[in-house]
Amino acid sequence: NYSSLAIYGVGILGKSLIYQLESENIKIDYVVDRIAGNIGGKYSVFRPEEDLPEVDLMIITAYGGEEIKQKLQDKNNNRIKKILSLDEILDKILLALTMYNIHYISLLKSLSYYMETLSAHQTHSLTLSVQLYFFY
Repeated sequence: NYSSLAIYGVGILGKSLIYQLESENIKIDYVVDRIAGNIGGKYSVFRPEEDLPEVDLMIITAYGGEEIKQKLQDKNNNRIKKILSLDEILDKILLALTMYNIHYISLLKSLSYYMETLSAHQTHSLTLSVQLYFFY
């Protein structure tokens, strides 16, 4: 279980994830974005090059999640205990759906919605906001 959470990237996908987490009453400790203030003052916003506060879980919503993850791990000296990209979360959910033949309508609706909002470039790195049942 994770008691603290940060979101990296507050573009369309990041804002959608934040909205989904808020609707599930999951607390977000802070966000990280290249453009400080991108979230409208609701959360503390840090730039990627800053020293980030300690957090149990960070979810990367930005394109290039693996490269970002490596940079965060190198720079933040274990202050971020676990880093996941939405791609990794989606892979775990789809694996569980396949293994257990689970029909999760809300996930499919989310997939459909995000497929419509993503550009062709973003579709390559398909990520979506999900209810984090596998992590909370």
